[in-house]
Amino acid sequence: MSVIGTTLKQPRVFAHDAVALVDLPGCIWRGVKGYDFQTGNPDGNPGEGFVAGECYQTYNETSNGAGAYVLVTGVGDPAVGDITSVDICEDFCAQGGSYNEGDILTVIWEPDSGGTFTSGSDCTGLVQVDSLSANPWDYGCPFSPIGSRFDIDGSEDIPKEYNPLKAFRQKDIIKYSCGGEEPFSAECNWETWGPGAALYIGFALERLVVIMESGNKAVYHNLPSGSFLPISCLTVCEAKGAEIGEVEPPDPEAMKDYILALF
Repeated sequence: MSVIGTTLKQPRVFAHDAVALVDLPGCIWRGVKGYDFQTGNPDGNPGEGFVAGECYQTYNETSNGAGAYVLVTGVGDPAVGDITSVDICEDFCAQGGSYNEGDILTVIWEPDSGGTFTSGSDCTGLVQVDSLSANPWDYGCPFSPIGSRFDIDGSEDIPKEYNPLKAFRQKDIIKYSCGGEEPFSAECNWETWGPGAALYIGFALERLVVIMESGNKAVYHNLPSGSFLPISCLTVCEAKGAEIGEVEPPDPEAMKDYILALF
């Protein structure tokens, strides 16, 4: 075996960088922040069978963005269910990612939760992405989100056909979900890759929930302040501070300053 191969098989003892959770990149990379409904487009089809107040999945007709849902806010005839206006869904997971401003989305018909329509047709050519968002790190966000290394303000310089997922072998991509653990209540499905990061704990924790590099969830209890965890994890799902005498533990938001990801 070569010297390089031997070196790579050795345990990694020293961290090369340490970043507080609050300073890590966020979950959403070029997610949808707003829509424009192009009522004047003669080639558009408002579809049928939609109900105002329901969120529906979309398909990107223009580029490689995926995962966004739209909230139908208006229909022309309630008996027909033809869409006249849309907005973003409040669900954090519904923003999707990898979109470009100007992308045209198909709103995919599906039976609504109230059973109003048993059949329908997709809305095409009318829903356009008009603004994009980037979010700060929150519990459950991957430490190394795919595609997040590009600045949201420079998105216009990125070719629309570019898809960061294609830059990596599919077998290297790890899929996981925190499962809606508090305080990160959104049960999103994320994709990332290894290696993960070890952790430094700067405040005593009663409970720490992480996603290991295997993609499995692990729960650690009773971690003292100043602990180094020699593990390889992809994210922190929950960090519950321990009460020390009369000292109240930091809230989940403040706790992001006390935990360092070691790379």
